Amino acid sequence: MVGARAEGDRIRTEGLSIGELVERVAAEKKGFFAPNANGIYPAAGGLDSTSVTGYQNAWLRDNVMVAYSRLDAGDVEAAVGCVRGLMRFVESEAPRFAAVIARPSLKETVESRPRVRFDANSLRELSGNWSHAQNDALGYVLWFRARLHNLGCWRLEASEQEVIRLFIRYFEAIRYWEDPDSGAWEEGRKVNSSSVGAVLAGLEEAKLAGAAVADSLIAAGRGLLARQLPLESPKLRGADAAVLFLVYPLEVVRDSVARDLIVHLVQARLEGERGFRRYIGDSYYCQDYDRWLPPELRSSDWSERIEVRDAYLQPGCEAQWCLFDSLLSVVFGRLYKDREQQARYLHRAIRQLTPANDCPELYFLKRGRWTPGPNTPLLWAEANLSLALNEARRSPVLHFSGES
Repeated sequence: MVGARAEGDRIRTEGLSIGELVERVAAEKKGFFAPNANGIYPAAGGLDSTSVTGYQNAWLRDNVMVAYSRLDAGDVEAAVGCVRGLMRFVESEAPRFAAVIARPSLKETVESRPRVRFDANSLRELSGNWSHAQNDALGYVLWFRARLHNLGCWRLEASEQEVIRLFIRYFEAIRYWEDPDSGAWEEGRKVNSSSVGAVLAGLEEAKLAGAAVADSLIAAGRGLLARQLPLESPKLRGADAAVLFLVYPLEVVRDSVARDLIVHLVQARLEGERGFRRYIGDSYYCQDYDRWLPPELRSSDWSERIEVRDAYLQPGCEAQWCLFDSLLSVVFGRLYKDREQQARYLHRAIRQLTPANDCPELYFLKRGRWTPGPNTPLLWAEANLSLALNEARRSPVLHFSGES
């Protein structure tokens, strides 16, 4: 079972060089990623089909992130296998794409949109309401499928060409550059830079793969980013860690000034003691979250009533997530060549591991103490740590000694 581990001692970091630390953690994580028969990964490991968290299911976005990390680790077979499974699911959603293309006003009804969350084993839709207006999730699938083609890992098959065309026509029909969506955090709808950027990355990669993508469709996305970055959604959301994904892994922000503004804003406003806040005012797993809400409501769809959950948040008590230290380690190593910051964020990411050496989704304040959330191990967090470890192995940061 993915992520199933015996309880053990937390990986010790004191007195180790970066090289020793990287190799120790990498050895502990060897063989961690195990897809199901469809090549798909659940959101979190160790859960059965009855879990009220829903994290036994699969998300398009999370699976692309895991597949990207597998490609980065040299496991092309796993990366291709995962995206093959994702494309099978997306193809089954073709009627939803087609309906919105034919009648764009349907986008206002969330349940009319293509699904972004599904049963990992059957590759079928899940029952119940969900915030499926998530353009970034669809953009990630298009981006990585086209990227695998462009890298020569898996050429686009004839049967996939229509799916690629559906993606492009869908994004044009909904006017993705001005379409309010629920974004990476699946909450209230607004025009999110992180979503527009993910779609833009997908369209540009698809064009490189030979798809017919109008220049105007790309220009519309670039124009929106020029107006909004480094903010997520001006007047509604300033600093948001999701915007960091445009810097890496999407690398869709090519202007160095805009890139610096994004990275520094995330550091200035969202970095915390144990991880990074998603955004200021985030109420998901706020202080004593498990005390206020029953298990079946903690990870449910709050997109239409976020103000109710927000009412529980005490100022400064947002959860701190375990996705971003790893990504910043890669950003500082690969893009900035800043080995000191690369090492610092890698150390922070490793310190987030639980006593069982798993990556949690987040830490939250439970009775005044930072405590790992229950959705552990989170596969997306494990994927990001893998990226940081592999980047460290490839870079001079291995020559740093001690802790930063």
